[in-house]
Amino acid sequence: MQANINTENPTLIKRPRPDPHALKAQREQEYAKIARRVSKAQQLTERDFNILRRVGTGHVLSLDQAREIFWTKPDGQLAALTTAQCRMGQLVGAGYLKTAYTNVRRPGEQIYCLTHVGAKLLTPLEQTRMAIDMPNHKEMKQQLDGQDARTKLEKHYRTHGERLLYWKSERQVRSEALSERSHQEYAAAKASHHLSNLKQYRAKTRTDVGFEAVNVGDAQAVIKKADGSTYNVDIEIDGKYFGKMLAQKIGSMQELSQKSGTPLVWATSGAIRTTRIKREVEAAGATANIIVMDISQR
Repeated sequence: MQANINTENPTLIKRPRPDPHALKAQREQEYAKIARRVSKAQQLTERDFNILRRVGTGHVLSLDQAREIFWTKPDGQLAALTTAQCRMGQLVGAGYLKTAYTNVRRPGEQIYCLTHVGAKLLTPLEQTRMAIDMPNHKEMKQQLDGQDARTKLEKHYRTHGERLLYWKSERQVRSEALSERSHQEYAAAKASHHLSNLKQYRAKTRTDVGFEAVNVGDAQAVIKKADGSTYNVDIEIDGKYFGKMLAQKIGSMQELSQKSGTPLVWATSGAIRTTRIKREVEAAGATANIIVMDISQR
């Protein structure tokens, strides 16, 4: 049966009125699903530029690491985590950094990397030393541990009246070592008048045979003394070697330390692992060449 509806007078049509409380709850629920936008960084401060440099030279930086480095109050207390996260988010919103989450060290660790846009804000020389975008999964833990090692060494040298002036990545250290080897080979060839093919004395690239033959650490710190002079300290980030591989790695790092004339720092995590490395280093007779540092202790 068809209902009799008065179409000539629409005011007589009764429509159900929604419950205002239910409508408000529904709107709040929908609003919660929308990701809140983070405002972009409008004007960069000196700290912002230092953040870009720190991320770029270390390839990746976690939120907790950024907070410890750049948001420590004069009394030694850390600023609120949200304070660091907000500013890092603004740098991400401006396109200078990228952010992601990783579980390589602990669940849900927020990390940041440099973008091409962010790198262009730095000097041309600095740009050549920056690592862009996220490292692969295999390198992620090593790079994050490297940042912890750098922070701990900065505090150590500061208490001893010295300063960690610059941090070199493995790529930069290897490139310099290959260039130095090429110069040495060139000088030797020039002295013996064997210069028929100068191309063989160019620095090798990753695709050349012998590229991996250069013995370098995972990073290198340039330390400035109180008198203004500098020296280099090689850094090895523990790769969880065991057995024969660990013994070979210790021997390789001992050789590197003897060549540079400066003790090498072996950065590892946890009391058990630190004790294990120290025991292996002592057994190899390398205690004068390798200093074992637990980066998990603050």
